[in-house]
Amino acid sequence: MKHALADELFAAVMHLGPDETDELVRRMRPLKHMSDYKFDSYGGYGAGIKFLETLSIWLEQFDEAERDVAIDFIRNKLVFLSDSEIQHALSLAYPDLVRPNLIRRAAAELRVDPWRITTVLESLEFRVLQRRTMFLGLADGARLDQFRRANPALVHDQFCVTAEPPSRVAQGFRKDLVKWLEDVGSDAEGTFCHFVLIDDFTGSGFTALRQGKDGTWSGKLFHVRKSLDQLVAAGIAAADYTVDVVIYTASAKAEDSLRDQLAKAGFNDWELSVVQVIPNSHLVATDSTFADLCRAHHDPVVDDKIKADAASPSAALGFRDSRLPLVLSHNTPNNSVGVLWENTADDPNSTKKFSPLFPRHERHKADR
Repeated sequence: MKHALADELFAAVMHLGPDETDELVRRMRPLKHMSDYKFDSYGGYGAGIKFLETLSIWLEQFDEAERDVAIDFIRNKLVFLSDSEIQHALSLAYPDLVRPNLIRRAAAELRVDPWRITTVLESLEFRVLQRRTMFLGLADGARLDQFRRANPALVHDQFCVTAEPPSRVAQGFRKDLVKWLEDVGSDAEGTFCHFVLIDDFTGSGFTALRQGKDGTWSGKLFHVRKSLDQLVAAGIAAADYTVDVVIYTASAKAEDSLRDQLAKAGFNDWELSVVQVIPNSHLVATDSTFADLCRAHHDPVVDDKIKADAASPSAALGFRDSRLPLVLSHNTPNNSVGVLWENTADDPNSTKKFSPLFPRHERHKADR
């Protein structure tokens, strides 16, 4: 029944008559498959709302000549990361990115070759280094509960869901660490010497770390560094602590930008790793027909201080012109092209009244 209704709506929007059944089937079959496999699971849809019906409503807002362009984008360019795919990236983060760094450091301490994996992993030096590592979430999308369960070698008292742990929590972690070191007979300092900062996504790197025109630094990583320095002063972190920044998904453009900013800011002992990189070749080309469509239907009412700035005053191609064709299963980043997430249908200041294909949950609101 739901597919019959979707067929009827799609045929009406695309002006396909009763004698064009084959054409309807050809166009709808891949969309139905992707709807069942991924798109219907989008977390921004309410009860009873599905992708195919939403697609027809979304397409109706475009001129007839633009609808084929929009459908081609959805079928061939859109990147939709499902829950299972994000979970897979999450499960790879520690064994593929973090642990190899710990192995190399432990091998150097043992004065053995880092490829002697078994020797290193069975050593007390590695176990101590692993236990003296604290994992901090840069956002709720870090899913630290799932991260911990995917890596049973790690313990609960190494994880804090916030990037700036409260003093009481951090002191408790240190107390448990000191007891563990005594139990295993290690004379290592009872402080955390390595920190892993985890985030689910970055599309530009701008909110993570940036320098203002006056030369001052800001962003999540800047504030975390100040918090870690406070942990050093409190005797919880080692004075020579090191940091891994791990991001589940990032554009290549954002990864390069963030690496440059880390170096420029003097974060010399901070390493950046990305599990899943979206290459620049996947970005929406600025001179493409679809980019023109995005600009034509962009509603300036969404260009508040959260989604636009002096460097990029329009969010038509995403925040700071990120040009991403990306939808995450739980939300659509504002770094993605605007026609995917712009929602001004109920905005009294809007003249376009645009409805999104994947409604976005706003974490930050300019009026609050």
